[in-house]
Amino acid sequence: TYQALLSAARTTGDKRYSDYVEHRFKFLAKMFPRFQQMTDIHDGQMEQIIHPRALDDCGSMCAAMMKAILNLQAEKVPNRRHRRPVKVLVPVNLRGIFPSSTLRNFAQYVTPEADPKMGDFTLEELCRLVHHRMGLEVGPKQMSARIATNVNSERSPVLKVMPLFIKNIAMKAVFDAVGECKACLCLSNLGVVQLPQEMRPFIRRMDFIIGVQARAPHNCGVITYGDTVYINMIRNIREPELERHFYEVLHRLGLPVRAESNQP
Repeated sequence: TYQALLSAARTTGDKRYSDYVEHRFKFLAKMFPRFQQMTDIHDGQMEQIIHPRALDDCGSMCAAMMKAILNLQAEKVPNRRHRRPVKVLVPVNLRGIFPSSTLRNFAQYVTPEADPKMGDFTLEELCRLVHHRMGLEVGPKQMSARIATNVNSERSPVLKVMPLFIKNIAMKAVFDAVGECKACLCLSNLGVVQLPQEMRPFIRRMDFIIGVQARAPHNCGVITYGDTVYINMIRNIREPELERHFYEVLHRLGLPVRAESNQP
């Protein structure tokens, strides 16, 4: 909505559109401390700010990562015709869609994609792309269809009598062909972590670290604790180029970013 108003201001030259956005965000910033103390919140925008669901709401983190990958690829591959599509695996927590009490990983993936051969993408365009892709694919019917596809393959009479070691080889081959290698990286966001009041004085920060993919050098884990979002970029190569581009995108948005590294 706000992006549409800003676009209208640029197109028509009418400052009333951009003034509304500015006044609205000033109001949200002013009222944030009061709303934060309330348990019954009726303002949808403030609810989203105080209790963010990150990727579920607008896909901005995923869009920022896609923008960083596109920028890095443009730097490394000047000829647009030789550039490859950018895809990011976004895990979807199925516990919010299907009733479940399991403690095991219960998730599916959505893979937003941007093809640089179509032209340059702005961050706003990528946000809309991710938002609509998530809206189309994250739902009970769509996720049920994916689960049914996986389960149906297990019902095959041939697979039932096949020795386990052969199944493992076959499953690994299928995963290598159509699994993580179909995306640049996985961006997993655990969201906001809430702890009992008694534990909070003893915990300064939290990190969410996931291993790199078998055939790609990067992965990214995101977690929010307190009033800080911790973004853990993991790689098995020396060059921190993607991290640099990613934090540049966040910095251009006006976000206060502090980078830490285990490199000397």
